[in-house]
Amino acid sequence: LKRAAKNRVVVQSATSLFVYMPYSYRSKIEGIPGVESTGPWNWIGGYYQEEQNRPAQFATDIEAALGMYPELTIVEGSYADLMADREGMLVGVDLAREHGWELGKRIPIIQTIYAKEATEAWAFNVRAIYRSTNPAFDDKTMFLHWKYFEEKRNALRREGYTTEGQDIGIFMTKVKEGYDPDGVIAAI
Repeated sequence: LKRAAKNRVVVQSATSLFVYMPYSYRSKIEGIPGVESTGPWNWIGGYYQEEQNRPAQFATDIEAALGMYPELTIVEGSYADLMADREGMLVGVDLAREHGWELGKRIPIIQTIYAKEATEAWAFNVRAIYRSTNPAFDDKTMFLHWKYFEEKRNALRREGYTTEGQDIGIFMTKVKEGYDPDGVIAAI
């Protein structure tokens, strides 16, 4: 924990990452004195090609996430390309190397949580590859656009496949400089 950032906190249900919170909590958290920014993170739970290939994969507000994690440096591709493609994804350099993923490659992730059928895949385009400058954050994570995730999940909801009100697994929250994180946590 010595290398973990002191200005970031995770807000989640006391029960589990999989006991969701309403999206409306975002504005409530952002209104707390000492909060600089916050963003939703949801575990997607899919796999690549074979069930044992389950990289860390989060739907998030990528702009907010990169603002909170300056140690994630884009080393291939560009921020502009990533943000311009709603099906774009940011992947760690080790994950890309492990699976032979290159910029522009379309990657199918077979869904296990957000799907009508067991073999349904959501496809994403590799638009940027990051390297972490902090060993506390690995280079094996996939980040997907929150708005695209919401579109897909809302389409499933309209067909009756997911539960209403189960919105956010965690809110990653950045504490403003000069504020005590413990005080911000208590206020949240």
